Amino acid sequence: MLIIDGRWGLVSTGNLDEESFEGLKSVTAEPCRDFAITITNLEMIKDMQRVFQADIHHEDVIPTHPQLVWGPDRQRDVLTKMITSAQKSIRIYQQDFQDVELAKAVEAAAAAGILVEVIMMPYPFSRTKDNNIPNQDKIRASGGKVYLHKTHYIHAKILLIDAENPATRLLCLTSCNFYTPSLEGTRELGVLTRDAEQISQLLEIFEQDKQN
Repeated sequence: MLIIDGRWGLVSTGNLDEESFEGLKSVTAEPCRDFAITITNLEMIKDMQRVFQADIHHEDVIPTHPQLVWGPDRQRDVLTKMITSAQKSIRIYQQDFQDVELAKAVEAAAAAGILVEVIMMPYPFSRTKDNNIPNQDKIRASGGKVYLHKTHYIHAKILLIDAENPATRLLCLTSCNFYTPSLEGTRELGVLTRDAEQISQLLEIFEQDKQN
């Protein structure tokens, strides 16, 4: 999260490091696939600042703006409701998808005939073990598709619902992995948007990444 002069904000799925922007040639790590969203809504920025200041001083705080999805406060609930509300499609970018409850919700949607497409990368944390495989296999078995991207390191955390339907489309861009400790124990921030241009731009990249 970045806030500039109390008037401009940025929420990103990425980290502010060399590996994210350029990759690490020393270990043949590819640049990360990440997304960011700019925020100029002053009420959203005020809420971001308020939570930030409370966290600095170790104070309790209740986030209030409905477009901001703070973790661990309500992110599991928001993400689950998004998945179960899908009428046509669910598209996901994830670095880590080990959480059983979210996986079951995605599996149920796929089994019900909802288009489910997930883009990840193989072995994101180890060259020998990938703990994402069990949930990936279950999603495939339920009728969903899982694409393992190899051009970039998939670090993005995106949940996109019903992109084709203006009435129900909803995008959540978040810093949170679908990993139980991240969902339930860490400070994360996501943004909800129904903006047609933002969703269209993301969908275009998603379709390109499926081919790789």
